Amino acid sequence: MRTAKNFEPSAPAKTLDGTWTTSGDTTTISWSEGSVETWRASDPVSDLTRLDFVSSNYGVTVGWGFGSLASNNTYTPISSVPLKPYVGEYAASNNVRGYAGPSQMNLSSFSRCSANCLSLLSASTTACSACPNGATSSPVRYYLAGSGRRNFYEHWCTCLTSTTCYTGGSHRKPQLQVIGDNGTFHGWIGVEASNFTAGTGYFAVHHHLDI
Repeated sequence: MRTAKNFEPSAPAKTLDGTWTTSGDTTTISWSEGSVETWRASDPVSDLTRLDFVSSNYGVTVGWGFGSLASNNTYTPISSVPLKPYVGEYAASNNVRGYAGPSQMNLSSFSRCSANCLSLLSASTTACSACPNGATSSPVRYYLAGSGRRNFYEHWCTCLTSTTCYTGGSHRKPQLQVIGDNGTFHGWIGVEASNFTAGTGYFAVHHHLDI
């Protein structure tokens, strides 16, 4: 499976330093390199806090965060992830192909392809309308794998798969598991780096949870 560069298990985590101030349910973070963010906090369930992005001084306009008392090393193996729908929100940055609104990651029909892999082959869909063989539809292959808290979600139109290797564009979604105070698995929050041709595409953010 492929994921965003530097999201691999061996990639070191990045550390940021800053200060924060809180007024009511709003928190403003001033990072040491000069960027400033404001977030609004809420508690959707008893073991999680949700953050909704309010504003920034560097052009970002949308974002979500979920946090709890669980350590960063707490996670649920892919083999134990419940196969059910996880609903949430999605927002893309590209005005042409972009979309913002409700979203769902439905694992109900996924099969366990290994101890660390879930997979689904969908029915043929016209969302795959640019197949190289002239076809206007194709099944979509979905994969989900994981390494600790970091999970890797990818899907693509199977008509873009050659006999030797996959050569077409795909939807790569590096995700972090959302874990409650006592280790309860709730779903994922992540980004999407999707390319339609080499070197082009769009960036998006999303969350899919069972709350």
